[in-house]
Amino acid sequence: MVESAAAVRLPVLCARLNICSRSEAVRYVKLGLVEVNGKTVQNAASLVPLSAQVRLKERGQRMQREKITVALNKPLHYAACRAPTGTPLARALLVPENRALTCRTKHDPRKLSNLWATDALDVLTDGLLLFSQDGRITTRITRSKDVEKEYRILLPGGASSGQLAALRATLEAEAAATPSTSDRGPPSFDLTNNPEDFDVDADEAAGEEAA
Repeated sequence: MVESAAAVRLPVLCARLNICSRSEAVRYVKLGLVEVNGKTVQNAASLVPLSAQVRLKERGQRMQREKITVALNKPLHYAACRAPTGTPLARALLVPENRALTCRTKHDPRKLSNLWATDALDVLTDGLLLFSQDGRITTRITRSKDVEKEYRILLPGGASSGQLAALRATLEAEAAATPSTSDRGPPSFDLTNNPEDFDVDADEAAGEEAA
């Protein structure tokens, strides 16, 4: 079954309409919770017109609303997802004792299924890391062309002009080699040398379509 310009597989359309992610759509279809033009669809591989009216039934909408997203200020030396033996996972920090005092929710992240890291901060990077049950959020963080990411690098004593030039060349080469459909053009890198502070602002835009 081949997609055409006027018709796509149902999970793809669900993602484009921001109803749910592709994988979530497959599950909802199996549960009989997706309607196309008022009729329940049983086959997730079905091709549907781009103009079709797609909706989740009430149960599906409730399941989608109840998905949880957790924000963690990941410290150094913790891996966001897969890690070598002996390296702790950031998810281990998602315990009630670490919950912010201003947080009103009472969920225990340790008991939440399908709670996945939405980005891949390495062990030598600290900062905001989201965990979510909602596939739309994961897709937006990793693939949306309008999500900006800012990186701040601290080096004792700053960096020499040669080091800055080498870093800029490396970043630009990697950006040029990465396919992107961003309307804003390639990422921009603002490198500032300061004895106490060395910043890299990367206006990153991943260009794949929502999955």
